[in-house]
Amino acid sequence: MEQSQKKSFLLYFDNYPCLTALSDAQRGKLMLLLFRYAMEADRHPVEPESFIEQEPDLPPETRMAFLFVAQGIRRDTDRWRVKQQRYSEAARRREELAASRKEQENAEMIYYLNRFQEEHRAAEAGKQESGAQEADRKGSPRGMRGRSI
Repeated sequence: MEQSQKKSFLLYFDNYPCLTALSDAQRGKLMLLLFRYAMEADRHPVEPESFIEQEPDLPPETRMAFLFVAQGIRRDTDRWRVKQQRYSEAARRREELAASRKEQENAEMIYYLNRFQEEHRAAEAGKQESGAQEADRKGSPRGMRGRSI
């Protein structure tokens, strides 16, 4: 099963004081950086410190707020990956179990079909044998049943 991409990230209320200390322009820049970081972290693990190095002109307050919030995003993304892996493994096991059950059902069906065919053949053979004996009995004089002359 293919692993899907993460579709969201969380901002926590305990980050609110960090955000209110920034100007509107800094908050806007921070939000764009957080979105970019969350998308990048979804593709492959990346530390917030190394990601923020791409923005050398970022004011120190915005940089600090980014690092606080990005740590939560990284932590949540790591947890999401573990959970996603667990779900994928469980789905794979369910598929294997369903395939195994289907194979077992098919084997049982073949067994019962073969058994039915054998019983049917035996019954047919018994009918033919009793039919031959009946014909033999009807065509022979009473004392000569089953004997050759």
